[in-house]
Amino acid sequence: MFFKKNPSLDQLNSSLTAVIDRHCEMIITKINDAEKSIKAEIVVNEKVLQPFGLLHGGVTCLLAESLGSLAGNLTLESGFVAVGQSLNANHVSSGRLSDKIQINGTNIHWGRRSQIWQIDFTNGEKLVSRIYLTLMNLESKR
Repeated sequence: MFFKKNPSLDQLNSSLTAVIDRHCEMIITKINDAEKSIKAEIVVNEKVLQPFGLLHGGVTCLLAESLGSLAGNLTLESGFVAVGQSLNANHVSSGRLSDKIQINGTNIHWGRRSQIWQIDFTNGEKLVSRIYLTLMNLESKR
């Protein structure tokens, strides 16, 4: 089993940080153990637009690191934690006010010390952003 922890979608959504809940309203919609993936969605609102009326690239980075870190931590046994180490973002098209954006995070590497997640933001069939998140697996100090 890829995901070691199996919280409900309600538990996962309630664990999102206040900044995401207050501004981005990302909703986790599915975890797929066989595909090693996690899915979420947002509706673009006025709080996440850059000055030209498009979905802010920094917001997609915030959402990608939050979703990928959450998924990465679900893959680890108790006593370990996954933390962000590197993020690479490519913004290829735009999201606009009221667009429903699907977010699909897929694990493309899982090792003893690191994980890599590919997180795609799509608007229908159109790729908006592709982000690669590298996580470091550490023994928890708590």
